[in-house]
Amino acid sequence: MLISYVHFLLSSLIIIGPGALNVPNWEHLGDGVGCANREWLANVYPTFSWGIHEINECVALAGNNANCQTPLAISMDNDNCYCSLDACDTVVNTWGGMKTFKELTDQPTGVSTLSLSGEQYNNFGVVTVDTSEPTPFPTSLSPTKVCLLSNHNRVF
Repeated sequence: MLISYVHFLLSSLIIIGPGALNVPNWEHLGDGVGCANREWLANVYPTFSWGIHEINECVALAGNNANCQTPLAISMDNDNCYCSLDACDTVVNTWGGMKTFKELTDQPTGVSTLSLSGEQYNNFGVVTVDTSEPTPFPTSLSPTKVCLLSNHNRVF
């Protein structure tokens, strides 16, 4: 479940960008850059038919590798998956296809993991019901009015 969630978050950073429904848990460090001190983890499908298929697999490999720094910093392109061996405070130029992400861990306790767009989406259609006691007499004027047309009283 966690791996699917991480995959969704990283995909939303790549595809959707700002306006995603969740507060980002990963910072996109850039395209064409990578951590200077990185370790190769795996080849990537389709370049290599036996390679990993999804970015969440790269995250899982990095999370299970004792050499990879935590919080994780990962880089992935069409051919390879890498993790950073240090905090990846600075990045170096690599090649255009490389995308690098750093895991965010400093979100304050008690803060929703939904962005403002996510809160609005989550609460869409929520109806609040007035639970106050009914009054014995109307509190506003009737929305209808009497009109005289052709000597007939009609209510509209």
